[in-house]
Amino acid sequence: MISSVALQDVLASSWRMVLRNRRRYKFVIASLATGVLGFIVTVNIGDSVQKKMGDHLTLLGGATIIDVDRSDLNNLHPGEYTLEDVRRLRRIPYVVAVAPVVSDQGIVARFGDQSLNIRLTGVDPSYWNTIMARCQTGRLLGASDYAPGRAFCVLGEHVGRDLFGDADCVGAKIQIAHLVFEVVGVLGGIQGADTRRTVFIPLTTARRHFTNLYSIQELRIRVKHWDHVGSTAASVSQVLRSAYPGFEKGIRVRHYPERVNRVRDSIFLIKTLSYLASFTAVLIGVFGVAYLMLASVIMRTKEIGLRKALGATDSLVRVQFLMEGLIVSTAGTVVGIAGGLLSCLVLGAAAGLDLDPDVVLWSSLGSLSLMMVVGLIAAYQPASRASRVHPARAIRFH
Repeated sequence: MISSVALQDVLASSWRMVLRNRRRYKFVIASLATGVLGFIVTVNIGDSVQKKMGDHLTLLGGATIIDVDRSDLNNLHPGEYTLEDVRRLRRIPYVVAVAPVVSDQGIVARFGDQSLNIRLTGVDPSYWNTIMARCQTGRLLGASDYAPGRAFCVLGEHVGRDLFGDADCVGAKIQIAHLVFEVVGVLGGIQGADTRRTVFIPLTTARRHFTNLYSIQELRIRVKHWDHVGSTAASVSQVLRSAYPGFEKGIRVRHYPERVNRVRDSIFLIKTLSYLASFTAVLIGVFGVAYLMLASVIMRTKEIGLRKALGATDSLVRVQFLMEGLIVSTAGTVVGIAGGLLSCLVLGAAAGLDLDPDVVLWSSLGSLSLMMVVGLIAAYQPASRASRVHPARAIRFH
């Protein structure tokens, strides 16, 4: 049993020896720090990137989208979904947005002498969150645009180009059927072929003034994260089938697992390569700790023999070398954590990423705990060898 006084002496002695040999240990500390830094950056930035990708569906190709429409089978849905269905679906866990959509093809839009066949689509404000829309000019439809008596629209990219050419069309008025709409924006970014040739108007206006746009036959749902898409699609299907008993075959709920798998595989590959790089750096540091501790035992054989001759037990000698390995690994880990957190802050700010405090905490504490254990394991064999040194032979050692 080691007394507290003896343990304090061992700790102080270990600390002094590490400081005395700091030049020898600096490369090991640097290697461990690099591995820990890489691990923390990989975990935190990787987590933030996943969330960012989940937010930007254009990068995922619709991997977090669920589409609800009518089946082509017999026993069709009675004709439309309702706003009450939308409210029910919004209560499902992990659902970020539920957008009722009405649309009709072959509508003619006119501006001056120009006319164009378009797809007319009525949407509510939540729709933009399901396609991560942005405007190349102007703005999207806002909540105030849905008030009665207001007629505003957003144009798909091709509609804006074909009707107005290169001119700025924000504020211009176009005629669709018997109504005149003021253009408030033109979509930009990545768009599907249908979206480019679409004019978007408020859902309330579409249902009030266009007979073919009253029935809600399509719902578009965005899920918080691709890991929850499958289970959420099942919940959506269950809610709608319960609401329309007898018409189950007419309700079609579609999600896109192949897109989810592509995203998951890509991120898994990136994270695996990053973890391997971090692990390699840590492994080099571990071998460095073990090698230097073993070399230290050989170089300090006389010192070990003298300490044992003066009464140091095998346990005290073993603890001293274990503590030296622990101090070295802890020093490398602390440096790596500090560098990793600083790198995460810089990279996060540069890329506009939000770091999760919980992930930051567990990655830092996990790194510290793991590397302390690794340091003890790396130093165990050299420490055991030191504890077996015979005092008489050690003093005569050359």
